[in-house]
Amino acid sequence: MRSRRVGFSAGVCGAAVLLVWVGWNARAAQPGLVRGPYVMNPTTHSITVAWDTDLPADARVDYGAGGHGASASAPGPGTNHAVTLTGLAPDTAYHYRVASGGRVLAEGHTFRTAKDDGNPHFTFVVLGDSGRGGPPQYAVAKRIQAIQPDFVLHTGDVVYPAGKAGDLDRNYFRPYRHLIAGTPFFLSLGNHDVATASGQPYLDVFHLPNNNPEQTERYYSFDFGNARFIALDTNQPPGPGGAMYAWLVRELERARKVWTFVFFHISPYSSGENGSNLSVRQTWSPLFERARVAVVFSGHDHTYERTVPIREFEPGGPGVVYVVTGGGGARLYRVGRSPWTAHAASVHHVVRAEVRDCLLDLQAVNTDGAVVDRTTIDRCGAGLPNNK
Repeated sequence: MRSRRVGFSAGVCGAAVLLVWVGWNARAAQPGLVRGPYVMNPTTHSITVAWDTDLPADARVDYGAGGHGASASAPGPGTNHAVTLTGLAPDTAYHYRVASGGRVLAEGHTFRTAKDDGNPHFTFVVLGDSGRGGPPQYAVAKRIQAIQPDFVLHTGDVVYPAGKAGDLDRNYFRPYRHLIAGTPFFLSLGNHDVATASGQPYLDVFHLPNNNPEQTERYYSFDFGNARFIALDTNQPPGPGGAMYAWLVRELERARKVWTFVFFHISPYSSGENGSNLSVRQTWSPLFERARVAVVFSGHDHTYERTVPIREFEPGGPGVVYVVTGGGGARLYRVGRSPWTAHAASVHHVVRAEVRDCLLDLQAVNTDGAVVDRTTIDRCGAGLPNNK
């Protein structure tokens, strides 16, 4: 009898220990959030929500304009999650939360879909060469938060020093963590970003448009309000004969908007240490002028510089304005002046651009919020479509 009692007691205790262990192990095996969530590639009717987990799992986004009444999911298991929400309404705020492995990992976030031609009032921010996670980069991120733009353009060199996957969190996801959950970034490839596997770590983690014949995210376009934005890759040869050049020609021809903006990394007009890229200038600038591009944003030189309007490679008169905005957080460079220079400064900054139908207000804003340069461009009465 005694031995039976002992055996029975040990069995009960063993079962209890086993149940506790199984329960603990099940909890331990649940996925945890290690990156994100972050929103990318908004259109008037869709957006992509992405996040990473430490263990493989499925992915679900609950969302709605007044709660979380709708859901979209992606099959698992995986650790890199991206769910594209479709059937959304233009210029509408949606609340969302993300879940993996049957549990909510993040909630309380909001995104807004893109505006269409009927609402041509929006604000965007441009920056480049954003640094290695140091104090200037965090100060720039805080300034962007204060501006509260509809979206952000990045002119390249996102992942210093060599585009490695292991540097993404330090250089991007941690400095911008309070922004990217609700504010989409549109990025372009810098020379540092392609130093590892031709930029594959960058391409793996960012969800950008791939609306070119090669279906690559290295160059693309998107519309917002009454404007078209074109991202190019200056790591590729810019000249005729390449797929990107042929696509650019067609894209500019069909850009029947009040505004066309172009952004990429290496500048055709710069008075900084790297100077101007003459190949980009001679190849693309005539195309920009013919298509009446308003502003071309670039980086590479860690400075701010705005040109006067340039036409046929000469300053003055109606033409294209070129802005170098490479003061996003990396070590600053010296800046000079050239015949085309309207304003130049070696300063950490962002460019704030506000579109009001046929008026554009451009401001270079430093990390303290001071406006270091400002200009306006008026397209009213210019024979272009507008929404007045």
